[in-house]
Amino acid sequence: LIAVGLVVVLIIVNTMVRRRIQVKVDLTKNKRFTLAPRTREILKSLKDPVQVTLFLPTGRSGGPAKDIFKQFADASDKFNCIVISPVIR
Repeated sequence: LIAVGLVVVLIIVNTMVRRRIQVKVDLTKNKRFTLAPRTREILKSLKDPVQVTLFLPTGRSGGPAKDIFKQFADASDKFNCIVISPVIR
């Protein structure tokens, strides 16, 4: 019985890896990196496409901003974010 369960788990993991299904888990105590349910509702209810242009100078990671906009894009097909590195002379 244990062997059958192990084989089933391995098949599921293999399928997930082959299809590149992303599983995201927020293990922080206060769920800091998880979108609020109301935010997800708003993103799913978008009627028109929303395009965000994020200007980040070269050499800056823009980590928090890029991360939150990526979460928005993952939550809604109508939300898109483009990152542009402006040329400063």
